[in-house]
Amino acid sequence: MMNLEVLLDYDAHRAEVAETIIYPNQTGIPLTYLVLAIESNFWPGAFNLVSASVDGIPVTPILDEQYMEIQLPQVLQPESST
Repeated sequence: MMNLEVLLDYDAHRAEVAETIIYPNQTGIPLTYLVLAIESNFWPGAFNLVSASVDGIPVTPILDEQYMEIQLPQVLQPESST
């Protein structure tokens, strides 16, 4: 599930987005990290990450071109969500 809160400044060609993702682990294996595609990073200056957290715990994602790797503060067991 994904929830987006968007503040759009049409004149300035700017959008501020707060995104909440609930990720259910349906892989059948415990996960220690998640990888997200950041498509807006295809355009220079289009993506600026201000902060990230997992279950309220601040994390420092690794941004590599169009992908962001998020180390989970605790293992996400199969059939669990974060």
